[in-house]
Amino acid sequence: MTTLDTTSDASPGGPHATSVVDQENLASGAPPSTTNTDDDRVQGRRALTLTLVLVALASLVGFGIRWYTVTVSYPTCPEPTYFGEKAPDGCFQDIGWGDAYYYRTQAQLLADGQGFANPTAWLQGQLRTDVPQLQPGAGHPPVYTMFLATLIKAGVSDVDDHRKAQVLVGTLGVALIGLAGWQIGGRRRHVVAPLSALLAATYPMLWINDFRYLSESIYIPIVAVLIMACYRFWAKPGWGSAAFLGGMIGLSSLTRGEGIFLLAFTVPPLLWGMRSLTVKHRLALGAVVSGVAFAVLGPWVAHNLSRFPTPVTVTSGTGMVLIHGSCDQAFYGDAIGYYSFACANVLTPLDKNPAMAAEEVADAEARSKAITYITANADQLPVVMLARAGRMWDIYDVEGNIRFNAVLEGRGETPSRIGLWFYAALIPFGILGLLDLRRRGIPLSPIVGLAAAVTLTAMLSFGITRYRIPADVALVMAAAIGFDLVVRRAVVWLRTS
Repeated sequence: MTTLDTTSDASPGGPHATSVVDQENLASGAPPSTTNTDDDRVQGRRALTLTLVLVALASLVGFGIRWYTVTVSYPTCPEPTYFGEKAPDGCFQDIGWGDAYYYRTQAQLLADGQGFANPTAWLQGQLRTDVPQLQPGAGHPPVYTMFLATLIKAGVSDVDDHRKAQVLVGTLGVALIGLAGWQIGGRRRHVVAPLSALLAATYPMLWINDFRYLSESIYIPIVAVLIMACYRFWAKPGWGSAAFLGGMIGLSSLTRGEGIFLLAFTVPPLLWGMRSLTVKHRLALGAVVSGVAFAVLGPWVAHNLSRFPTPVTVTSGTGMVLIHGSCDQAFYGDAIGYYSFACANVLTPLDKNPAMAAEEVADAEARSKAITYITANADQLPVVMLARAGRMWDIYDVEGNIRFNAVLEGRGETPSRIGLWFYAALIPFGILGLLDLRRRGIPLSPIVGLAAAVTLTAMLSFGITRYRIPADVALVMAAAIGFDLVVRRAVVWLRTS
């Protein structure tokens, strides 16, 4: 695998680039490392084998935690006997509204050959004669729906089995985060990789998503590979690495709509740092990254433009996102910076306008009313945007965030609280890890860029903790580097004291 190349964290400059190990040796006055002897190769293979075994063991830990959560702590509720039946406490139910219902229903329709249909219209069309049952749907990008539809086509159609499949996806994410840690770990990669995987296995903010039936579950391994693609592109800038990075950015955008922000926050800083390349070469590489990203995204956009009566590109849910964060409940008071279902009460009810079952109609009205409210409350908007960012990063109204996560997001109070403590403990180690990366000359933009992208996402929508997922993936890797650094210095101090 290219991600395990022992020169993958070399400085950019082609085949003669200096490895990070040599950079560190030269900085300390030691001679460059030799990498061509038989002993070095044997030791390298042994270190890699041991690292992979440890990453696999950490992944098994992650599997155990996720499996227990899905089957014991938050099992799937019994199927409701009537529409709107309240689920028993302490279990997960695929209720008749919300993101989980949308994904599940659209995936079933896709598997049945109905394409990417509108689940709301499908439901209302069964209840009302004035709503066409089969209408186009693009409330979310397609990757997670396609994942579920693939399971259904393979005969795995039960919600409980889907949730168990997400355990496997989460376990894959743990392993990939470990491999990403290997790529940036430098001389300590044999420690950083398994430690990154262990943190990813146990960090609640990552495994919470695997029992919620949402796209964040599948987004985690994609982000891990995206980080590896960023550092591979920096280490060995070329047409192939540029195309791979562009492809991963495109795939990210097809999983979470805001994934396209990653293009702006990661690629330009990487290109800026490639000083050994000419400006023309860097611009050409940037064009390849951008071109491939939009080429991957293009078929979905073209499909949407061809099937909706009004233009829809990546998603038809932008207006709905805006409206749920644009009312007094979300601009003032205890829920400032969050969202409120009451915000959507200004929309025309379906009973008065059956056309509101069409996503493009509802989205246009929601966007219009949201912009009207935001314009009328423009003086408060900067405060709200700061509150949104503060909520997502858990530095504003922390107790309120736990309550919102537990009640509105269905993430459970105990996992949310433990996740907050875990997150707070990771932060100082993550900062140390970033400082160590900077000291070694490793670019920070693949990590800091993720943080910037999710911050912008929150400020434009609302401060949901799960929007932080890409940054949480990067955080465990940086924290693994920082933790290893602290332990090593503590050992040295104890030996010399």
